[in-house]
Amino acid sequence: TYGTPRVFVLGNYFVIVFTQLSGTYFLRYFGISITNPSNVSSIQSVTTSYAPATTVAWNGTVFNDQLFLAWNAPAAAGVRAAYINTGLAVSSSVALDAAHVAEYFSSSADPFTNHVTVAYYSGGTAAGYAVVIDIFLAIIQAAFAVISATTVLNLSVTSYNSVITVFFEVSNNYSYGATLPSHFIRKSTFDTAGTPIASAVLIRSLGLASNSFVIDGILYFLGVYQSPYQSTFFLVNGSGEIIAKLAYSNAGGYL
Repeated sequence: TYGTPRVFVLGNYFVIVFTQLSGTYFLRYFGISITNPSNVSSIQSVTTSYAPATTVAWNGTVFNDQLFLAWNAPAAAGVRAAYINTGLAVSSSVALDAAHVAEYFSSSADPFTNHVTVAYYSGGTAAGYAVVIDIFLAIIQAAFAVISATTVLNLSVTSYNSVITVFFEVSNNYSYGATLPSHFIRKSTFDTAGTPIASAVLIRSLGLASNSFVIDGILYFLGVYQSPYQSTFFLVNGSGEIIAKLAYSNAGGYL
């Protein structure tokens, strides 16, 4: 395998998606019954054409009883997507953006519009983009820029109530110590047509440590503070307010 497996809850299954090298890199999956864990499905392929990265160049989100997956294709073939249904059958893949490649991915479904947003970033070009699709993988809004000329180490997107919010961790060092990192998180918002709404630094001295998510209409994510003795997770809301502190001195630092 290459990269970290990810687990999703889809219908009555835990779906485990992972990378496998078999001549070329495959993106593969299998399901484990939630009610009968001894019931394990056969391994199937999402794609036999995947360009992996240590950052894990794919991601997914569950919506409308479908697991939507987007990934980086090899040989500069761009960004592609497919979905898995509750019967563990996979759809044909479609091209979302043939003009760009990426090493970082995030995705989110908006329950108000029934659309899925896929955001992705390439360190090679220091640029990030997003695409909006419907539940049938048809493109609603073609690729639009969400990050430009910025060194980013993590990103997460949340699409909610027709607003697309991108959180991204910016690589940064203290001015007095070039080897002392002090990353920060920016927040940029867009409408569903890709028109920018706002962009600003949200919170300093933290890196992203989770996907962003919504509870009761409020956006949240886990941030992480790094130091030799006090690396700590913080639960932060979409306004940059710290809600809770977790794993004091045990967080492990920037991801």
